[in-house]
Amino acid sequence: MGVESELYQLREQIRDHDYRYYVLDEPIIADSDYDKLMQALLILEAKHPELVTRDSPSQRVSGMVQEGFQPMSHGRPMLSLDNCFDKDSFQTFYQRIDEKLGSGTWTLAAEPKLDGLAVNLTYEKGQLVSAATRGDGQSGEDISTNVRTMRVIPLKLRSQVIPEYIEIRGEVIMTLSAFNVLNARCLDQGQKTFVNPRNAAAGSLRQLDANITAERSLHFFAYGVGVAKGISFVTHAQMLEQLAQWGLPVNQLSTLCKNLNEAESYYQDLASKRPSLDYGIDGAVFKINEVDKQAKLGYTGRAPRYAIAYKYPAEEAQTLLENISFQVGRSGAITPVAKLKSVFVGGANVQHASLHNLHEVHRKDVRVGDTVLVRRAGDVIPEVIRPILSLRPPHAEHVKPPTHCPSCQGKIAIKDDGMHMLCLRGDACSGQMLGQIKHFVSRKAMNIDGLGDKIVQMLLAESLVRRPVDLYYLNENSVATLPRMGELSAANLIQAIEQSKAVSLGRFIYALGIPEVGWATANQLANYFGDLQAIMEADTAILERINDVGEVVAANIVSYFADDLYKDHIVALQQAGVTWHHEHMHDRSMLGMRIVITGKFANFSREELTEHCEVLGAKVSCSVSKKTDVLLCGEDAGSKLTKAQKIGVQIISQENLDSFLSQYR
Repeated sequence: MGVESELYQLREQIRDHDYRYYVLDEPIIADSDYDKLMQALLILEAKHPELVTRDSPSQRVSGMVQEGFQPMSHGRPMLSLDNCFDKDSFQTFYQRIDEKLGSGTWTLAAEPKLDGLAVNLTYEKGQLVSAATRGDGQSGEDISTNVRTMRVIPLKLRSQVIPEYIEIRGEVIMTLSAFNVLNARCLDQGQKTFVNPRNAAAGSLRQLDANITAERSLHFFAYGVGVAKGISFVTHAQMLEQLAQWGLPVNQLSTLCKNLNEAESYYQDLASKRPSLDYGIDGAVFKINEVDKQAKLGYTGRAPRYAIAYKYPAEEAQTLLENISFQVGRSGAITPVAKLKSVFVGGANVQHASLHNLHEVHRKDVRVGDTVLVRRAGDVIPEVIRPILSLRPPHAEHVKPPTHCPSCQGKIAIKDDGMHMLCLRGDACSGQMLGQIKHFVSRKAMNIDGLGDKIVQMLLAESLVRRPVDLYYLNENSVATLPRMGELSAANLIQAIEQSKAVSLGRFIYALGIPEVGWATANQLANYFGDLQAIMEADTAILERINDVGEVVAANIVSYFADDLYKDHIVALQQAGVTWHHEHMHDRSMLGMRIVITGKFANFSREELTEHCEVLGAKVSCSVSKKTDVLLCGEDAGSKLTKAQKIGVQIISQENLDSFLSQYR
């Protein structure tokens, strides 16, 4: 037997045993025999280093320490899911789908909602080439080196059906048993323990030393795909079956539900299994099973309309409310915050909870000294539900609202019958500037790694920074003088600030902190206009054409760009070297165009065509009406084509589609 054949057989044997052990949990050889196979592979590859391949099992642990994690874009965005928390809301979701698709024409794919870290695996011709965290949905961090240490994830896809290119989405988790072992080891070594398995999984996956990741027992469940070239799927269930054939672990609690009753039963049955599972879940995910029906329903700015996460009730705990303080946010709003005796709830230690405004404090009759009920679900901000009146002590005190800003001692404006308070000092208020800078540097905005709350506070305290643009004039010498900031840390921070100067238009708009303009809306604006100047010149009527932009948001945008102070701030950022780009720039947009898509297309899926039109500013709807401007018509078109012909809507056939789209690229 030749060396190449021997290497091939050894690698295939080890891959098969990895699959049986880590995915099927059905090993057929002893650990010692597995170790012998691996040792034989290592010896043979050491003798013939020219024959070492990237997908060899020997290449899982690099032995290298990375300098940092680089950004990595996803081929298709990793969207969030809309949530519901009760039976009525889930029924509303179901009935809305039923009305749009027609009763009996669709089914629901159901699976546990895993409490872990979403990742995107990219395979080219069957080989794992990269892996990234979800990040902000558009791009994440390159964790390829660390993911390669996870034996549950194949470096090479099994099966003869191998796509040219595919993104595989899934969740990295740490089992409860592995979590307990890890924390016990941390205690033995005098190290800090992890709060919950999700944090442990995230922390393990983001180790700069991949050998540390390899020591942590991380698991993975695949549940979706992004960009796929050379393969397509008719249903979600078919896609899961193919993922399993490729050697990826798929959750065995996934199933299909034919109707609402079956979906409700699955949700309840999964809840009963929850305490016995060796991994954390916080609900059930339901998705339309049929891919063409998914495309028909489309997306909102942040989530698919064809899927929902049906969450389990939030965990609750009781604890002592030690104090109520007030803090000022980046907009100047002053809000009460509950200081709590630390309590473990919803997978984390909770010491603070928002009380929103004075109206909430009075409505709930919350007092300092009360024993209160606290709720937290997943990443949701902890909430004080109510005081436990039977445990209220005689000395429990009503909260006294501040007479001056708690941050700058400036004057306060009282609004809405005394229930809302606002600091009027604007940029002169250190609390507002802290909030603005924290928002500006956050992950979904300019994404400046290393600029945490404490460093921002120190920069403000030392007068090194007064507003966001000042960050771009910092230098290593001034930053190195800050407490616990050595030369290396200062150099890394300055490098991160420099790297943030080139940013997408959507991120830049979000970083500006326009009231009510969240990340999804900022990207809607970027996709719709493609140019900042066009947004600055738009009036409310044009802005309200955009999906999810209503009267209030449109007014806020117009007001923001009419203010010379904010316009000067944008100019100052440009002068400091900040630039923004948009991947979907075009000469002519589909601004305000109403489009309906029907039939099958040779070069596009319905989902891809919908995304393409929405990026260009069109509003894609499911039904033809007199307001419809264009019907994009593929093969096997039905009643929509008939109706469009009847009322005189412009019809673009598949033969003319490329010519039509080329006008707007």
